Amino acid sequence: MKKSQLRNIIRESIKQLMTEQSYTGGIGTMCNIKTCSGGLSSTFCVPNSAYPNGVQIGDHFKIDEYFDQLWNGPLTGRHVFVRTVGASGCQAGGNTTLGAVWTTITPLTSCCQNCTDPSDWNPLPFPSGGCTTSCTTPPASGCDQSAWSNYTNWSNNWTNLGPFNSSNPNQPCNFICNKIQDFTNNLVGAGPVQTNQLNCKLDVANQQSQIHNCTC
Repeated sequence: MKKSQLRNIIRESIKQLMTEQSYTGGIGTMCNIKTCSGGLSSTFCVPNSAYPNGVQIGDHFKIDEYFDQLWNGPLTGRHVFVRTVGASGCQAGGNTTLGAVWTTITPLTSCCQNCTDPSDWNPLPFPSGGCTTSCTTPPASGCDQSAWSNYTNWSNNWTNLGPFNSSNPNQPCNFICNKIQDFTNNLVGAGPVQTNQLNCKLDVANQQSQIHNCTC
């Protein structure tokens, strides 16, 4: 048998396998989501299997895997929260007219920072409940947000810095861990005002460390 004939046989076999292969998935609910850090928002088909009682506004989850033939990138690996809930019936996994789709998410109950900021809901109404409830526990570190008038601006700006939107797989964790060490070191000999601000910065940094699964 000639090499060219063998190559044709192999090519046809691969083509047949690709045609016969199917991907198990499920029906989902179309939602508008936004990332817990940064400013990315998108429509997203949330698998109904992840929320048997129905996905709700304010739900927080991690997108472990998301791929279709048209879109694969910044959503994968991100923590997001639900801003609107639309109709059920979208394809959250399986074969569609666009090709094979994979979607895997992990529902979470930890604090999702952008969810607590009214500006991240604009022009939508700021909700009660959902992921906002997990961010209301006073920090144990001694941070008094009311005593630092610039807390919200600093927090929003810090979590939108370059490392949080970097394609480098070591980011933002390298940045977060280095800053946690810096903030901790600067507590030594700090006055009461600076101590409060550093504790608040540590709260934000530790929160982001958990969101991005960092090991600091």
